[in-house]
This record gives sequence, structure tokens and C-alpha cells, in this order.
Amino acid sequence: MNALIVLVLASGLIFLATLGGALVPVFFRLGHTRLQMGVSFSAGLMFGLAILSMLPHAMLCVGSIQTALNLMVIGFLATFFLQRVFHFHAHEINSPHPQGGKEDDSHTHAVSHTLCEDQHHQVVWIGVLLGLTLHSIMDGVAVGASISLQELGHGSTIGVGTSLAVLLHKPFDAFALSTLLVFSGVSDRKRTVVNLFFAMVTPVSAGLFFTGVTQWIQFNPEWLGYALAFCTGTFLCIACADLLPELQFHRHDRVKLSFCLILGVTVAILLSTICHRHHSHLDLHESKHPSPNAEVH
Repeated sequence: MNALIVLVLASGLIFLATLGGALVPVFFRLGHTRLQMGVSFSAGLMFGLAILSMLPHAMLCVGSIQTALNLMVIGFLATFFLQRVFHFHAHEINSPHPQGGKEDDSHTHAVSHTLCEDQHHQVVWIGVLLGLTLHSIMDGVAVGASISLQELGHGSTIGVGTSLAVLLHKPFDAFALSTLLVFSGVSDRKRTVVNLFFAMVTPVSAGLFFTGVTQWIQFNPEWLGYALAFCTGTFLCIACADLLPELQFHRHDRVKLSFCLILGVTVAILLSTICHRHHSHLDLHESKHPSPNAEVH
């Protein structure tokens, strides 16, 4: 499949998925267990793809294992400190309880308790929006870079896999942001504008990266590797931020959540296997049928 077609389809689906996640708190009440099962699956998929697909391709493009690993660490730390500053990566937001109902503390992230203090609503949702926007730009770069690999003959599997991971993860970010907007008393019109803006960030970032580097990477593939290595770190940080709280706060559903995690990693293994087989097939084909313009040493 043509890389541009993959990009257009992925961008459209990511936009719709993000918008769908933003509409959930307006029309539905999503149960805690189902929400965390979805988060565990998408985190497992992101973790698996980062290690098994994105990092190997980054090393191949960069041509240096150490450089790729250094950039991965930088990407991890950049995302970590971004979350530390803006506190944007909580997928559950506590609502006020006007009827005096009590919360079940065992079903809530500790970080979520800081997000809905009445006196900080306005500042909090703007900070969360800024943090999620920067995070979404990184997601867009990851999607654009992975799909751009197709231009170097790596096949479409890694691009599809990365797009799928982002596609499954964005609704939870949009859900958290939209829930915070609802609890903050933001008007329907402003909430719609914010949600539309947020839904467009990742597709636009992916499109800009893809169109900006498509021709250039033919002669400078190492720069695509730099982007992939950095995004590998961001994927790992996001996955860890989703998975590690389960060890302390989600003991009640650990079998279900563990199953979803393993399922996500399994899908990543299957996608990476297909990707590596495709790449091996291309290498074998080129060795049997070398280009007539290839240099003979």
C-alpha cells in the first residue's frame, strides 16, 4: 500500500478516535475496569512496538546502536519531565460529588486526586491541554516517521502498527481532557473547539513530518532514525506511566489487566514478526536480483 494512503487513512482514523474519546464523558459513563483494560492493552502494544519494531529500525537507519539508545533515553526523559511539569497523563479524573457520595479510593490513581480541586480548574485544564498537545505532537512524529520508513523499503507494517498503537491510546487522553473540561464548567462551544483542536494535533503533526522528510530521507536516512529512536523513548515512557500504577492501585482487577497487557504485547510481537519477515524478504530479493545501477566492488 502506498505510504501516502497509509498516512491519510491513519490520520483520519486517529482524528475520529480522538474525537470519539472526547465525546464519551459527555454522553456515556465508562466503567473503571473497562477503561483500565483498554489502557493496559494499548500500553502493552506501545511497549512491544517500541522495543521490537521502532528501536531496531532506528538503529538500522542511524547506523549506530549507541546513538539510537542515547536518543531513546533522551525521548524517555523528555516525556517524563513533560508529564512531571503538566501532570497530563491521568486517564481518570475525579468528579465532584454533590450528593455527598464517597469515592472508592482504591479505584483511582493518586495523581488524579490533584486534578479537580475546584480552585484550580481553569489553570489545570489549560496545563493539561498544553501537555497533551506536546505529547500528541510526539505521537504524530512517531506515526509520520514510521510510515516514512516505507519510502526506504521497510514495508508498511511498522507504520500500520505504530498508527494502531496511537489510534488506541489517543481516545484515553481525549477522554481525560474532555472529562476535566466538563467538570471545570467549560461551555459547550469552547469544549467543542478544544476537542476539535486536540483531535487534529496528531494527524497534522504526522502529515507535516511525512511531507517534510519524504524526499530528504532518501539521502539522509539517519535523521529518520534519530526521530524513531527519540519516539521509542516517548512510547516507553507512556507505556510505563500507564502500567506501573497498576502494581499498586489496581490489584482488584490484576488478572484482567494482565491479560490485556499480554494481549497488547502479543499483537506487537505479531506485527514486528511480519515486519521483519518482509524486510528479510526484500534483502533476499535484492541479493538475488541486484540493481543494474549497483556498484560492483
